[in-house]
Amino acid sequence: MKCLAIGALVVCACDGLYDDRAPDPPPPPPGQCGDIANHLIELVATADDACVVADDCTTVGGVGTCECAPFVAADCAGDPISVRGFEAIRTEYALVHARWDTLDCFHAAGVQAVCDCGPGIVDCIGGRCQLAFVQSCFPQFDGGVDGL
Repeated sequence: MKCLAIGALVVCACDGLYDDRAPDPPPPPPGQCGDIANHLIELVATADDACVVADDCTTVGGVGTCECAPFVAADCAGDPISVRGFEAIRTEYALVHARWDTLDCFHAAGVQAVCDCGPGIVDCIGGRCQLAFVQSCFPQFDGGVDGL
């Protein structure tokens, strides 16, 4: 009987910048991430969503991914808002979202996440920015979320 052994030797060197013995940061206080998410969603919901053409509209929050990810919005594809409306809340939205990032809320327990939310298309419908279409990632299996 003949045997052939093939092996590989991998050598890694560390630069000392990462200490794998360092403890993980503590989780955010219970409820705080949910409160921040609700504040962001409410901020967008109360902003101006008036439009004349589709180019007047955009989405805020959401994820529009097939890769399973958390999101901060009422809809996984993002919440429709007018560009003018977003400009009016941009500073407050950025400050509140910075707090979300600082607390690492994307990794907190209870945060909304989705695996089947393809990109949404926003349009001006009846003078309001609205999600006109959200593409499913897996339409052959579940019929998708087409035609919101």
